[in-house]
Order: sequence, then C-alpha cells, then structure tokens
Amino acid sequence: MGLRIGLLLTLSFVPALAQQAPPTRAVLNGLFLKHYSVSIEASEELATAVVEETGGTGGRARVPGVAVAGKTGTAQVVGLKRTEGMKEEDIPIRYRDHGWFGAFAPADDQIVSLARRLGVPFHTVGSLTSSKVPDSQAQQEGTMSLIMAVMAGANFINHATGWLEGGLCTGFEKTIIDADLCGKLIEFCKGVDLSDNAQAMDAIAEVGPGHHFLASAHTLNNFETAYYRSSTGDANSFEQWQSEGSQQTAQRANKLWKQLLADYQQPPLDPAKLEALQDYVERRKAAMPDRNY
Repeated sequence: MGLRIGLLLTLSFVPALAQQAPPTRAVLNGLFLKHYSVSIEASEELATAVVEETGGTGGRARVPGVAVAGKTGTAQVVGLKRTEGMKEEDIPIRYRDHGWFGAFAPADDQIVSLARRLGVPFHTVGSLTSSKVPDSQAQQEGTMSLIMAVMAGANFINHATGWLEGGLCTGFEKTIIDADLCGKLIEFCKGVDLSDNAQAMDAIAEVGPGHHFLASAHTLNNFETAYYRSSTGDANSFEQWQSEGSQQTAQRANKLWKQLLADYQQPPLDPAKLEALQDYVERRKAAMPDRNY
C-alpha cells in the first residue's frame, strides 16, 4: 500500500470496556470517554467488516490468510479558520487534516495481538491433527497448524511433534515426521539470504549462458548446506526406491525412531545426585494420595 505522506503511530489500548446493559462504557486512563450503543462482540464484527468485506473502507489492509480488523477515520488537527484560504501544499504537514487507520490482527485471536502489543512471550500449539495415523491427513493438518503458529510469531510452540487423534495419543512415527517439519520451518524462518555468496552473481558471470552450474566452484562450495535435507523424505529414483522396499514416509520414520532409541546413551549423572532425586520423588509420592487425572 503506497502512501504519499504517512506516519506510523503506536495506539493506546482502552484498558476497560465495562459491559453494561447497554450501552458499553469506554474508559481510558480512568477517564470516561463515550457510551457505545453496540456490544463489544458487535464492535469486533464491525471492525473486521471494515477490512474484510467488499467495499470496506480499510480494504487495502487485507492480508491473505489473516483476519484483520480496523477502523478508518479523519483527524482534524487544527481549526478550519486557521488554514482558511491556504492551499494544502502551503500548510505544514502537522497542521493538515489527516486520514487515519487503526488496525490489529489476527482479528479472530486477540490473544496473539495483545501479546505482540505488550511485548510478552506468546505460547500456542503446533502440529495438530484429528487423524489416527501418520497419513496425508495428519501431515496436511499438522503442517498448516504449525505454519500458522510460526507465522503468528509464537515464542513457544507446544505439541509441535507427535500429536494424533485430537491429542488423545502420540505417535512415534509422527514425532519423527513432525521433527523433520520443524527443521524445515527453522530454515524458513531464517529468511532470504541476500549475501553475495547466496546471490551467486560471480558464479552466474563465470559460467555464462549455455552452460550448467553443477561443476562450478560455487556449487561445490555450497551444495551441502544450501538446502535443508529432510530426514524422512526420499529423493531417489523410482527404481532405487522400489529396490529398497518401496517404503513410505511412515515406514521410514518407524525405522528412524527405533534406531534413535537403540543408539541413545543416557547422559552421565553423579550417583549421589541420582540417589537424592529418587529419594525426593519417593517422599513426595508418599506424601500425597494417587490421583487419576
């Protein structure tokens, strides 16, 4: 969205919207501002319509895949008489009347918006699915939910791996598949590398038209680290994949988690500390009845 002149301002929250029967009373820093004849829920719907509905005055703020709520208006910053008879270009910018637009997103998840505004850590959940097995449904649902959590800027994502059957169980194979997905998203979050090495302009000039880059010095120096290498994917030819058992992703993941457990070595711990920890656990368990949570 292009603006000839624009200022980005930090908006102040209305800390209290005391719902009455009706109207709604808006209070800012202890001062009464105004009575509203619509409910808070209706205000949210109207603010979303400003951006999302066809013809909305804030339609240029639409973001694909994200619900945005906002309000447009006009700020008259000085009395009309003071600037009467003056051309707009002769009026100092700070004294002109301005169009303004305030917005927040995602409109359907105010917790995310509030966390971003206050600058506090934001926690959410990740690779969720209602599928019972690590199939294409699990991968599609899990991928989309995890990407949305990452794009929302979450600081801590729980259940990023393994979730199946709406959270009623965890799958070892899906844990491995989701961990691979997390690795891809970590690389994605690093953004676009605009360094000279990444843009490879020297390599392009060196190889020139009509040739390939497979044997160029730039390719040999970067091919091992330039791309994320999946631990569960298979990029071999059909013939090789078939000769190796025609395994699908879940089967490869099954082999991986079993190998990881077989190779696991418990980190060393001082025997005295281990004994003290075990004693503490036993004493705590004995001090309270067992419960079926």
